[in-house]
Amino acid sequence: MNPPNFASSLRILSSHSDRPPVSDTLHNAVIAIDVGNSRTKFGLFDFQATVADGELPYCLRGTAVSHEEEQPWTHIRDWVGDELSPGLQILIAGTRPEMVERVIAGKPEGWPEPTVIDSSYAFPFPIRVDEPRKAGADRLLTAVAANALRSDGRPAIIVDSGTATTIDLVSSDGG
Repeated sequence: MNPPNFASSLRILSSHSDRPPVSDTLHNAVIAIDVGNSRTKFGLFDFQATVADGELPYCLRGTAVSHEEEQPWTHIRDWVGDELSPGLQILIAGTRPEMVERVIAGKPEGWPEPTVIDSSYAFPFPIRVDEPRKAGADRLLTAVAANALRSDGRPAIIVDSGTATTIDLVSSDGG
């Protein structure tokens, strides 16, 4: 199974760094980074693992830091070990471009360049709002996850309570 265009998960197995690296089992690893208004969340996902239809992959490791804290790249290096998986991808999306740049600048040398999801044009479904280019990538990524989980022909309502509370609808046709 190849990783999808966007990584997201509702289930987190562990956020503890005292566990051994999972690099021996990672083949299509994705480090997903969500840069929010007040903090940045990091998650490690393995898309090689078998995932049933209508499920999202487990988040193998996860952590979050406020924007005032140092970015946890050393901590994340401990997750994947010294030998990077050749399939490792880094995906990053955020509401604050200056913080996205800060996270990217702190990335360890030799790691793959992150794919920045910063355009509503990158999404595989219609965005039905007055100004699609102004729709936040964080909200659109949540819609991608909801689309993967919802039953065919049924809409989904998404309530996200972060710094702001947002309510979005994924229509029954996936848009």
